[in-house]
Amino acid sequence: MKRRLAWLTALTLLFACFQFAASAQDISSWKGPQAGYTVARWTASLSGNTAAVRTADPDGAPARLYSAPDAGSDVLFVYFDGVRLNAEKAPEAGWYKVKADTLEGYMQEADLVTDSTSSVTSKMPLMYPNPGNASSAPMRKAPDKSAAAVAWYPAAVPVTVLGYNDAWAHLLVNGKYGFMATEYLWSDAHKTYVSPIAQDITPARGRTTVAGDSVRTPSHYTGGDYGTGEWTVSDARYNAAVYNPNPNTTLNLRDEPSASSASLGHYYNGTRVILHSVSADGWAFVSIGTLSGYMDASYLVMIEENSIPRSVMPLLYLDNRASTTTYLLEYRSMAARAVGLYYNGDEVTVMGYNDTWAHVIMEGQIGFLPVSVIKNFVGKEVVPPAQSFSWSGPVGYHPTAAWPFGGTGWVVSNPNPADRLNLRTQPRKESGSRGKYYNGVNVIVDSIADGWAHVTIGSLSGYMDMTFLSSGVASAMPILKTTSSVNLRAAMSTTSTSLDKLPAGTQVIVMGFTAQWAHVIVGGQMGFIYAKYLK
Repeated sequence: MKRRLAWLTALTLLFACFQFAASAQDISSWKGPQAGYTVARWTASLSGNTAAVRTADPDGAPARLYSAPDAGSDVLFVYFDGVRLNAEKAPEAGWYKVKADTLEGYMQEADLVTDSTSSVTSKMPLMYPNPGNASSAPMRKAPDKSAAAVAWYPAAVPVTVLGYNDAWAHLLVNGKYGFMATEYLWSDAHKTYVSPIAQDITPARGRTTVAGDSVRTPSHYTGGDYGTGEWTVSDARYNAAVYNPNPNTTLNLRDEPSASSASLGHYYNGTRVILHSVSADGWAFVSIGTLSGYMDASYLVMIEENSIPRSVMPLLYLDNRASTTTYLLEYRSMAARAVGLYYNGDEVTVMGYNDTWAHVIMEGQIGFLPVSVIKNFVGKEVVPPAQSFSWSGPVGYHPTAAWPFGGTGWVVSNPNPADRLNLRTQPRKESGSRGKYYNGVNVIVDSIADGWAHVTIGSLSGYMDMTFLSSGVASAMPILKTTSSVNLRAAMSTTSTSLDKLPAGTQVIVMGFTAQWAHVIVGGQMGFIYAKYLK
């Protein structure tokens, strides 16, 4: 009997009230993060009179927030260097009255920098929740277990610790403030990833499962002229997926559980989410990577082996006109930590987007890219290519050419000369290919580690399996001709610099190729030609 999907119709969490107090002499039994940790950047917007915490003694304790302008008064919290807060000079000499989010108190003038031109090195720790047997840990509006939850975060979401007392940490997560009990926090060295707990979910709003062993496939789905990306993230906590009966419609991720609240992004069918809870009025609290918010539960389905929504997530490509490489970012900020470095031409699966950012999957990693660096993505529209073209390299018989430049000492060498060697984006076989290269291509080996060589071929760099590189081999690089006047490009993009304009009939030596581009040698220089114009 097929297990029926179920929706959680109500989730009520009861916590006992907790009152905290701390003295100036013994501020914290927790003492803050003890193990090695990553230092976080400031990511929130600021207003009013802003000051930054910078302790007078760089090797001393973090700056203290007192209940009164008196060093003998109660210490509410201690704060790390780099924290920004609103501050006004107090009547008492040497003191500022400050507000850190919702928390107010006093700090000594020696622990603050009010000159906006002064630089302050951050010492704010980046930590991770450890919800234990639950799927997520609550961040609350106040340091009190009876306070309302601002958000719930799973184990994989990094949180910036602004300060702490004996039982609570003051956090900044994706621009949102709150307080989390210190029992839920782990440093980098101790972070633990927890699978979601089983949930008894009952049907909501008439949602039913798919009968038999069929997969959810909207009958009127026709797709687009671009490819369709699949879910490639290896994380079992993603237990639900976006499913709109109309696959041309995206689902909003809301900031609050209300259809009138701000949209954090629009998400395609097939996007998977970590489902934490569903309220009685039908709003699901979910996480996608580092982003958390609310989705209408009637447009989500639980993931089961025989009930997987068909993906309509567009499969697009990096096309950064300002650079040949682009960082995949952890948050929607150019100052966010990079989780990967990718090249023009690498595949991008778009889960969702807003006006400026795309929430994407690249090589199994979730992150953010500016929409301006994605091919066929214009504003809120995914624009199909003007012309669809793909090839698998030259076919049939072609004469071959020898390497025309000085030797580098390392040459592509496959035992089967009909095979091609992948130039990988990362030093592993599962990573994306930047092109397939023929025997006889000379490469510059920059470094070697664990059987992989980081190599450069013209303007292109990546990784090759050392097993298939040697000091010499017969060339298998084919000679092709241009079928019309065509540009020799500096990169695999029609907007990149034209190195030369080649007339029809020009012979080129093909070193390697992708689904649309050939990496060639012609006229003593290397470059790229759109393969449609080669034969």
